Amino acid sequence: MSSEGSENKPSKLARIIAIILGVAMAAGAAYLMYLGITLNNFLYIIMGFLLFSFVTTLFNVGVRPIPPLMKPVNTMTVIKCDKCGFSEIREFRKGDYIFKEIGKCKDCDGIAYIKSIYTIEEQKSKSF
Repeated sequence: MSSEGSENKPSKLARIIAIILGVAMAAGAAYLMYLGITLNNFLYIIMGFLLFSFVTTLFNVGVRPIPPLMKPVNTMTVIKCDKCGFSEIREFRKGDYIFKEIGKCKDCDGIAYIKSIYTIEEQKSKSF
């Protein structure tokens, strides 16, 4: 089994290739800037600066693993009957909203409705 989060990490070969390409592009950027200074051509300086900016962006974005956007959560719905006090917790279903009437209560003839909706973060199991 792979460790958690390993699917987001770039391989060693990808890192080596990124470093080699980054160094080559940085050298090209430095050469363009050198040409701009020696030839008094401002265009070469700008091109070198843009290439160097691109290289630093690649190093910052491409080499690091991408963090997950959200933690997995479970959304739960609480159903309640005001007549007998019956309450039930079930998983959220599409179309659920607070105070929505679900139908008749399972214990009495009262009307069951959705009292609340909440989320619970999933717990990661620890392996020793």
